[in-house]
Amino acid sequence: MTETQALTSTRPLAPDDLLVGGYVTIARTTYELVPDDASAGYDGELRPLRIAMIPSDAGRPLKVHRLCLPFVLVKDPAGAHHTLDLRRHHLVRLDPAFGAEAFERLGTKSGGKSKRKKNKGKHKP
Repeated sequence: MTETQALTSTRPLAPDDLLVGGYVTIARTTYELVPDDASAGYDGELRPLRIAMIPSDAGRPLKVHRLCLPFVLVKDPAGAHHTLDLRRHHLVRLDPAFGAEAFERLGTKSGGKSKRKKNKGKHKP
């Protein structure tokens, strides 16, 4: 880190605080598993077991495109879109400058933009 760079950190994010155009990352993913009756401590009532894990791609910047809570449409640096369920994924806000630079640097070789031309209803034989 150079002397001119300020130290930044992620910020916890409530679903209502999400902004279209902002940068986020998945900090934690929660999985729910239903134990079978052979599990230790089974008392006849099936209750889901919740396990929170840090995903292997935690820190990868995602750009928020649309919101329909609890769902969020995001774009990754490679240009792929994903729908995240906020009941399962815990998001944190990235510093805007860090998010923009990381998104650009981690994008495709063409700077995060696809060189693929849009097909306007024409099919190649």
